[in-house]
Formats: sequence, C-alpha cells, structure tokens
Amino acid sequence: MKIGRWQTPFEQGDLFITGLFWGGDFMLQLPGGKRYQIKNTPHPGVDLSLELFHLPSEGRYRLHYHSVTAFRMLDEHGLLELWQALSELGDEQGYNSRLIKDHAWSQESPISFFHGHSEGWSHLICTGDECVEVLCPGAPEIIYLGKCAAMED
Repeated sequence: MKIGRWQTPFEQGDLFITGLFWGGDFMLQLPGGKRYQIKNTPHPGVDLSLELFHLPSEGRYRLHYHSVTAFRMLDEHGLLELWQALSELGDEQGYNSRLIKDHAWSQESPISFFHGHSEGWSHLICTGDECVEVLCPGAPEIIYLGKCAAMED
C-alpha cells in the first residue's frame, strides 16, 4: 500500500461527515418501451458531493467530485487496513485527507482503478468513525460553506 499526502483546509483535527450525495439525473429504459426519468441533481455536473464539519475551525465544507469511477464509504472496520499501514510506516500524524493506492480495494476492483485515470490513486477522507474513498481523475473542488457556531444549553 502506498499513502500520499493530500493537503486540505481540514486535514488535521476532528472531522465529521455530515452529508453525502451520489448521482445525478437517472434514466431507466425497459425492453417494452417503458421509460423512467428522475431529475435528481442538487449540484449540476457533480457526480458526488460530500459535506464535512471541521471542529477546530468550526468550518463547514462541501467537496464536489467530478467524473467519479467508483466510491465507497466505510465504518471503522474498513479502516483497519489503512491504520495498520500507517502504523507500519510510522505515519501516525492523524491526517484526515490522504491519497492512497495499491491497497485491498484496488486489488478487489482492478477494472475500476484501471478506468479511474488517476494512476491508481484514490482520494480518502477519514474521520474517527468512517471514511469516504473516491476514485476520480483529480482532486475534488473544495467549497467553504462558512462557520457553524456552537449553541449553548
């Protein structure tokens, strides 16, 4: 497994995934001529949107991924391979955003990685509880949505 750094404004500190939206317009055409079309595009031209809350800065971010070949969301059990590799590399910095390649998913889904046009690298967002890994040609667009102020009891 190879791990690279992906610099983002939220790469260190507690990070939370607050939303995930996959897909755009959907069309299904059946052999008998029946057709279904569903308009479902909150972010035109975007395959995958991910929303994050970064606790140290109280910042909210939206990531727009384009031309997504594949993605997956894992809970902490799926992160064991990554955590073990980081420990072996002596890299326990706790970065939330990373690049990753030559790992189990790339071996399980070689066709997706072959067509990913990213030289086998995927973009990984990790929190304390889950991660989202996306295979696409380039880094997502990162949009700062502003601060989320704490509410007092």
